[in-house]
Amino acid sequence: MKNHPRPLPTILASLALALAACGGAGAKTPSEPGSSSGPVDSSPSAEPMSKEQTDTLAAVEAFLSDPQNADPEPITRYMNDSPDVMVVIEQELTGDDKATMTEEESALLLVGFIAGNIKAQILRGRKENDPVGGVRGMLAVYAALQASSPSLSSPKLDDFAKHEAAGTLEEHVEKISSR
Repeated sequence: MKNHPRPLPTILASLALALAACGGAGAKTPSEPGSSSGPVDSSPSAEPMSKEQTDTLAAVEAFLSDPQNADPEPITRYMNDSPDVMVVIEQELTGDDKATMTEEESALLLVGFIAGNIKAQILRGRKENDPVGGVRGMLAVYAALQASSPSLSSPKLDDFAKHEAAGTLEEHVEKISSR
């Protein structure tokens, strides 16, 4: 596995801030009005993107394509600071089985969930949690990690990939999220 330019404590510090923001004031849980844990309309927005959104999308794309070498901080900062997105981190979706994963790989997968969720919301132009986008972000990171570490495996992510290939990911994520 390549070395990430940011040491693991830096990645974990970014995640700690992100998770604290999710659990703090203003964070919505899936059961609150105005939040969503199921599939949402992902059709692109007709609204032009701000520079901040464009820069964040570039950071997201860089991270999803090369998570081991991209900086996760702009992604977690955008989630924490932007009023334009809401990311609900659900243990049922993001908790991994860690069978063959290091702590760093698990952290990168969580940032992948955040990145995919943010990407879906920016492209849609609407602040609404998008767990399917988040799972797709994790799948992109998982594929990148497996390319450099073929022995990496996660039954949960393999199952998500199977559902994505079959075209049933949205329904599968909705079922898990509604538990």
